Amino acid sequence: MEYFICTVLGVLGYLGAHFALKPIMALLATREAIAKALVLFRNVDAVSAPGDARIAKAKAKYHELATTLIAQAHSIPHYAVWSSLHLIPPFEDMREVHANLMSLSDAVGVQAEREDNRRLQQHIEAALRLKI
Repeated sequence: MEYFICTVLGVLGYLGAHFALKPIMALLATREAIAKALVLFRNVDAVSAPGDARIAKAKAKYHELATTLIAQAHSIPHYAVWSSLHLIPPFEDMREVHANLMSLSDAVGVQAEREDNRRLQQHIEAALRLKI
C-alpha cells in the first residue's frame, strides 16, 4: 500500500510540474529573451540609417517576442495564483508589455519616434521588473 501511495504522489508531482511549472519556466525564458533583445537593439534608432538590416531584424524580433509572451501567459493555468505568489508578473503587466513591444516593433527605425521608443523600452523594463 505504501508503494502505491508513493507511486501516485510521484505521478501527481510529475503532472503538476509538467503542466504548471513548465509554462512558467517558458514565460521566464521569454522574459530573459526580451531583456536580451532590448539590450541588443537599444541603439538601433540612433546608429542605423533607413533601410538598415538591423531595423528589420529588430522589428521582427520585437513582434515575435510580443506574440510569444502573450501566448505563454495565456497558457499558464491559474495565472492569478502564480502571480499572487510573485513567481510571475501580473497579467495586466503582460498585456502592457505586449502592447509596448508591438508599438516598439512598429516604431523602431523611425527617427521621429526615438524618444517614444526609449519610453516604451523603459515601460517594458519596469513591467517585467528587468534591471538593464
